[in-house]
Amino acid sequence: MAVETLIAGKRDETKRPRGEQSRGHPAPPPKRREDRSGLLPARPPSIPLNSTRTEIFFRIREKGLLKAPSPMKSHPERRHKRRYCRFHREYGHDTEECRDLQHQIEDLIRRGHLRRYVREQPSLPDGRPSRDSSPRPQGPVEKQIDVIFGGPASGGNNSSARKAYA
Repeated sequence: MAVETLIAGKRDETKRPRGEQSRGHPAPPPKRREDRSGLLPARPPSIPLNSTRTEIFFRIREKGLLKAPSPMKSHPERRHKRRYCRFHREYGHDTEECRDLQHQIEDLIRRGHLRRYVREQPSLPDGRPSRDSSPRPQGPVEKQIDVIFGGPASGGNNSSARKAYA
C-alpha cells in the first residue's frame, strides 16, 4: 500500500499544470511574433495596368506629373551593373522593377490622371469583379471525376483536430 502511495505521489509531481515549471516557478510567457503592422503604412494592392511601367514612364515623363525619384538606398558598389532604371537614371534595377515608379504611377491613377492605363476587368452584374477561372471545355465532357478534399477525413482544419484524429 505504501508503494502505491509513493507511485501516485510521484505521478502527481510529474504532471504540472500548464504555465508552471518545476519547483513552482512560473514559466515565461510564450514567445509571440512581433507585430510589425505599425512600421510601414499599408499600401493598397497594386493596380493592374494595360501597359508596362516603362511604356507609361516614357509617355508621361515630359508632362511633369512625376516627382523626382527618391535616392536609391543600396550601396553603389553592390548594385547590378546590367540593370538600368530610366526613372532613377542609375544602375541597380530595371525600370519595370522600380517600386518608386510603380507607387507614383498608382498614385497618379488614384488621383485620376492616368486612368487610361488601368486594365479593364470584367465585372459581375452586382458590381463585384469576376474571379479568374480556368477555361471551360467546349462541347460535352467525356469523363468527370469529382473530388472532396479536406474536412474530417483529413483530420480536420486545425492541428488540434488532426492530432485528436490521429
